[in-house]
Amino acid sequence: MINKEQVIDDTKDVINLLTDTTEIDAKIVECENELDIVSELVKKIVRDNSKEQQNQNDYAKKYEELETRYNKARKLHDKLAEEKEAKIGKMKILNSYLSDFDKNGTIIDKWDDNIWMTALENAIINRDGTITFNFIVGKSIKI
Repeated sequence: MINKEQVIDDTKDVINLLTDTTEIDAKIVECENELDIVSELVKKIVRDNSKEQQNQNDYAKKYEELETRYNKARKLHDKLAEEKEAKIGKMKILNSYLSDFDKNGTIIDKWDDNIWMTALENAIINRDGTITFNFIVGKSIKI
């Protein structure tokens, strides 16, 4: 017979491993620091340009380089934030699934809409009339 508590504990460990955002959080902080640095550099060159006469081609080139650097950091920051949100969303779904499992016995012997909706990531109706069910655990079934 299956040890339900052991399955729940093991599943919690897997959920924590799959949804850990520690590394992403550190990278987000790095991006935010880069954004702050670039913002200050832009302020400085704009301030310097307003106070003293400079070659405007050199100024425009520096400004453009900083703008490119800023946009690169912003793009990475946004990608990381999206990735973090996806992990948090996945964690909520998996915890909900685990909670439903915990409420039920070790064997699910009747239909449960909540378990189905939690376990199913999406269903795709194919052109040939078949349906592909994609589950949150990465499995797919085509019928």
